[in-house]
Amino acid sequence: MFIRCHLKSFLIFAVSSFFFMTGHNYLYSEEGITPEKFISSLYSEINEVVSQESSNSERVSRMIELFDYYVDV
Repeated sequence: MFIRCHLKSFLIFAVSSFFFMTGHNYLYSEEGITPEKFISSLYSEINEVVSQESSNSERVSRMIELFDYYVDV
């Protein structure tokens, strides 16, 4: 329960940081990603990581990988 609370806090922090750091770059990106597609993709990947039967360190590692990937969008 304690770890799940920290994982949720990390998720909120990661998503908030992402939007704060990439807001300007996202508006001028060349890929033309729609906001709906972006949120849907991000949410499904986060949901997949949370629902995995893996250790907490593996989940945190995967969340950091997702954060790094989506910050570079």
